[in-house]
Amino acid sequence: MPKAPTDYQTRYPIDFGDIDSAVRQTVVQLYGADGAKSRGILYLPPDRTPRTAIIMAHPRGDFFQHYSIPYWVEAGFAAFAQNTRYLNNDSMMLQENLLIDLAAGIRFLREERG
Repeated sequence: MPKAPTDYQTRYPIDFGDIDSAVRQTVVQLYGADGAKSRGILYLPPDRTPRTAIIMAHPRGDFFQHYSIPYWVEAGFAAFAQNTRYLNNDSMMLQENLLIDLAAGIRFLREERG
């Protein structure tokens, strides 16, 4: 993973920062095996399509602009940020459903992106 910027400690820890405008971004709607919807954004380096993807997700948090995405992409990895069906609402969250959502993201990466 690339080194953090020298001002990293002075920035807000979850600052997305600047991402290279050449980074390819694909927004996807995902459907779990139970039909529930979740969404993701696939970030790819501008000059290649890596075979390894780093998946970032949180049960109820928005990870579409996770602070580590620019660093993973700069290092040559694909970064997949996924928001689950429980975005901003964990009052009825079931852990088993989170696995279904993550499985939909993994299925997309394997079947659609290779």
